[in-house]
Order: sequence, then structure tokens, then C-alpha cells
Amino acid sequence: MNTQDHSSLHESAPRSGVCVSLLAILVIALAAGVTPSRGQSPANQIADPGAIMAREGSHISHIDFVGSPFVCYYNASSGDLIYAHNITAEGTGGWTQETVDSVGDVGQFCSMALIGSDVCISYYDQTNGNLKFARKDFESGTWARTVVNSTGDVGLYTSLAVVGGKPAISYYDATNGNLKYARNSAFD
Repeated sequence: MNTQDHSSLHESAPRSGVCVSLLAILVIALAAGVTPSRGQSPANQIADPGAIMAREGSHISHIDFVGSPFVCYYNASSGDLIYAHNITAEGTGGWTQETVDSVGDVGQFCSMALIGSDVCISYYDQTNGNLKFARKDFESGTWARTVVNSTGDVGLYTSLAVVGGKPAISYYDATNGNLKYARNSAFD
């Protein structure tokens, strides 16, 4: 087994193949104009229809509810990672967007999870070929960004999960053709 330290994120031995998730189904549904709803509510609004629907290459991560729905996505026209949340729990109100990262062409293959009360996003930095991670501190409302892996062209097809209360990311290493996994053992 190969173990390397990447700023408290540990990478395990690579395995061949690419992880396919339900994300593709969500992207196809949203592209067709179908949006997830909570219970019987008519939550059929898109956070940024121009960026999501009209721009080829945009990737939508996942929609979840913590008082109100939120989503992360790649805006292909600007090359930025965007986070958006709805002002109502039903998802029927207006959407507020904020740019998470805009340095270079960043945000493709984003995946999102709540870790504690913080919003966390894994994503691909196409400009540098890196796997990146962003965390929005619940108290301050600020985003902290870090490079998880920068060895070769890595970070495609990210999938962020919570394992033992800490972030864990599976991703594709295009340089070596391997599926990789990183987890943070020191996340607090």
C-alpha cells in the first residue's frame, strides 16, 4: 500500500477504474428541467439557470437540505466554482450565489457534503490539474481552500463523503489511470 501525506489528507493505494455515481442521473434530470423537491413542495427553480442549463460542460453537484436547499456547480462560462442556497426551506424562494474559487479554471466535477455545520466541496482545478477542497466555516461564513493532491493530473470525477465525521474524497488520477482515495484524519 502506498501512503503519502497531503496536508493531513491521506491517500491510499490506487485502484484501476472510475467511480460512477448517481450524480450523472441528477445532472441529466436537471438538464431536462426536472429538479428535486422536498416532500410535496414545488421546488422547481434553478439557482442560476444560465450557468447550469445553457452552458455546455457545467457540472452540478448535489442538492441537500439544512433548513434550505443548497447546491454547488461549475460555471463553464466563467470557469468558477459556485455555491448557491435558497432562502426558503421549501426551495421556492430566491437563490443566493457566491463564488467559492475563481483562480484559474476551477470547479469541475464538484461534490458537496455537510461536515458538522460546515459546507465542504471537493473539486477539480483544471488549470493546474489538482484536486482541491473548500470548506465554508459556519461561524464566520468564509471559505478556506486547499490543494489535496497536485501530483500529475488528478482530481477528476470527485466524490466527497463523510467518514467518521471527517472528509473523504474519491477521485480519478488521469496521469496514471487510477481511482484514488484521500481522507483527512485531522479535520476539526
